[in-house]
Parts: sequence; structure tokens; C-alpha cells
Amino acid sequence: MLRLGKPSIGTRSIKNVEAIGYAVFIPVFFVSIGLNMRFDGLWKDIGFILILTVIALLTKWVGGGLGARWTGSTWPESNVIGAGMVSRGEMALIVAQIGFEAQLLGKEYYSAVIVVIILTTLIAPFMLKDALKRV
Repeated sequence: MLRLGKPSIGTRSIKNVEAIGYAVFIPVFFVSIGLNMRFDGLWKDIGFILILTVIALLTKWVGGGLGARWTGSTWPESNVIGAGMVSRGEMALIVAQIGFEAQLLGKEYYSAVIVVIILTTLIAPFMLKDALKRV
């Protein structure tokens, strides 16, 4: 029998910590990314940005789709899963930030990579909408 009652202490604690995260830590993270960006050289990197955007879209879409297909999904379902995987921008932001702070990603490419992450995140809903129409 299912008993409904007060949420456990763990559930209440998670909600309290989540509120602090959304109010403090997440905005600080995004501000730190914005402070490291430089807009003065983006136009000279437009070719790099476009090529990297296409590569990012295709690798996330195909990788997610093939993974879904290998686990038994149909091709249209795999297309939806692949399109849904394109919008994983928060992980890419974290990886870019870590790479930049560790000096593995140079200043000249950091802003371009952030723009690519933003573009793929903005394009993803349109790809997903189109994929869902086909199912």
C-alpha cells in the first residue's frame, strides 16, 4: 500500500540546496563564462564557427541516433533521440570552461567555441520539432 505523507528530510534538503544553486552558483558560472569571452575577433573566426557548428550538430545527432538505433529503436525514433541530444549545451560549456582555465583552449578559440555551443543549443529545438513531425 502506498502511503502519502510528508516528504523526507532528504527531499526537503535537496529542494533547499537546489534553490541555492539556482540563485547563486549557476548565475555565477554563466557570468564567469561571459567575462572570459571576447567579441572583437569573432568575425575573423566566422568560417571556423560555421564549420564547428555543423560538425557539432552532426556528431551529436548521429551519435545519439546510432546509440538509440543500436538499443532497438526504429530509425524515426532514433532520429528524435539524436535530435534531442543536440541541445546538451551545458556540458559543453563546462568542458570549454575547464579547458580554458587549464589553458588547453586558447583565448583566440574560446569565444568561438562558446558561440558554437550557443548556436547548437538554439538550433536543437528546430531539429527536434522536425524529427517529431516524422514519427
